Amino acid sequence: MPHEYWRVFISAVAGGGGVEYTSADEVEMRESVGGASVCTGGAIIASSEVDLGGNGRASEAYDGSLFTYWVSELSPPQWIGYHFASAKEIVEIAIHNPADDPGNPEALSLEYSDDGIEWTSADNWSGAAWPTAGWQVFTRSAISYGATAAGTPRRPSGAVAARHAPPGFA
Repeated sequence: MPHEYWRVFISAVAGGGGVEYTSADEVEMRESVGGASVCTGGAIIASSEVDLGGNGRASEAYDGSLFTYWVSELSPPQWIGYHFASAKEIVEIAIHNPADDPGNPEALSLEYSDDGIEWTSADNWSGAAWPTAGWQVFTRSAISYGATAAGTPRRPSGAVAARHAPPGFA
């Protein structure tokens, strides 16, 4: 069912409870499996962000560059999302992150809202890992497609490495 607001809610990160941020190089929301991101013409929303002078802002996760990133001000739970100009049915999300960053999402859910206040979970995943820099793709389990086991991360080949250095990570 189409909704105007969609967000990625991050409840845990790779580094565990001692990590005081979460991050993403890029976030894509798709209306079809393997399709293009539909995050255009609306407004970027986030629980928090840190302005690091060219990085850190939520807008950096939607700018098409693997060399910029969003970083939250606080530890999880945190979220980043999109308020679409018209309702969309998001069936897949893709997140690009560097290898082994303790702020990489480990447990996350895709949530929607019609008012930006009350949120409902569309699907959730745990055990996400970025052993190498690249994309993790998460397809909703309620949507059945043959290319990937529904609800499990897909790792496209040919991932591009990105530079990334959020607070406290060398």
